[in-house]
Amino acid sequence: MEPASHDPTQPPPLPAGGEPPAILTSPTTGTVAASTLDEKVARDVGVGVIWLVVLAAIARSPEPIHGYEIARTLSQGAPEGFAVKHGTLYPILRTMETESLVSSTLVPSTEGPARKCFRITDLGRRTLAAWIESWKRTQAWVAGTIGAWP
Repeated sequence: MEPASHDPTQPPPLPAGGEPPAILTSPTTGTVAASTLDEKVARDVGVGVIWLVVLAAIARSPEPIHGYEIARTLSQGAPEGFAVKHGTLYPILRTMETESLVSSTLVPSTEGPARKCFRITDLGRRTLAAWIESWKRTQAWVAGTIGAWP
């Protein structure tokens, strides 16, 4: 009896014991460690929410907040694999400022050069409210799709 054919574009089926394999087969690169796949999924999910959480962190701050503090605040409660990297954060902040979602001011620092600090604008607050509603709809859709996963 010949084994059933497996579609290489789909994850491999679980073995009889139900545990995922340590190595997953990729149709493009041969073998890929499962942790690499986990990292890719975490990165893809992170890309989808980073703008929302950055703008929310700025909105929650009672005072103008600088990039390092935004990154520190977000990293404190982030799940594993969702570290906020400065190389990602600062381009987002620049774009948010260009799009008038945030404004910035230079705040003198006793620990070095002045820091660029950000405050949410009225347009940013309206945008954040829309993004939160979109997130809630997305979250409900995902929860309904995955259901009570074993």
